[in-house]
Amino acid sequence: MIVGKCFYFSVFVMSVAFSMYLIAVTPEWIDDTNRFFRNFVTHELLNVLGIIVVITLASASTLYWQLNDLEDAVQERFMQKTRLKLIRSVYLPICTLMVAILLTIIKPISGVSSEAQAFFNAVAVILLVVNFLTLVYVSRLAFKVASKLD
Repeated sequence: MIVGKCFYFSVFVMSVAFSMYLIAVTPEWIDDTNRFFRNFVTHELLNVLGIIVVITLASASTLYWQLNDLEDAVQERFMQKTRLKLIRSVYLPICTLMVAILLTIIKPISGVSSEAQAFFNAVAVILLVVNFLTLVYVSRLAFKVASKLD
């Protein structure tokens, strides 16, 4: 299976579309009458996202060092494009964590209607999807890096 930009974008778009459908048609499925969402879109969401961010940052920094080692071994800068993609992908989980912090602060204040609660909960799920996709991207990039012996 080929996993590329199209796959990541498609999963993101499908997540947003499905969330919009749920908000419009059956908000009770994802509003706070659903105990999972009522209890999850709190500090628990921040815990999960924090763990994903830490794993992503650790993986990305290790990969970055590995790219430097490979370039130093051949004494040529040939991984600049890959390094730039890696740097850009690291900022996305950090930004989603900041959005999640705002979400958990704003939801209790603004989430009075069923649709508003469903919206906030859907945004939380989309933030999780984005973080997982970023982690998958960084992991796939790590496995593409060749060994010094190759």
